[in-house]
Amino acid sequence: MKTMRKLYDQTMEELDGVCEYSKCSIMYKEMDPELSKIYASMAKMEMEHAKTLHSMSQKKATHAMADPDRETVDPRLMELWNEMETAKLDRMAEAKAYLDLATG
Repeated sequence: MKTMRKLYDQTMEELDGVCEYSKCSIMYKEMDPELSKIYASMAKMEMEHAKTLHSMSQKKATHAMADPDRETVDPRLMELWNEMETAKLDRMAEAKAYLDLATG
């Protein structure tokens, strides 16, 4: 679970970056279009990082749940995992919305 928490935290940090850079891109769109484009580019990179980390956590979770040596998955861990996934996917949707505003 320690690795899963690390991946979750890192994904959320990347998504925070997407939102921050997207907001900056939006703010500078009229004042400084070149700076706006740079921020939009940085936001896109952060989103790619977040997607990569999310994919890694999905693979780890799938592998852990399919482990033949494990009889059952602790329901408390499953509940925590589901809560983390919901929070992460909600933040990912929010970050995507900001990114769409910045690049659209």
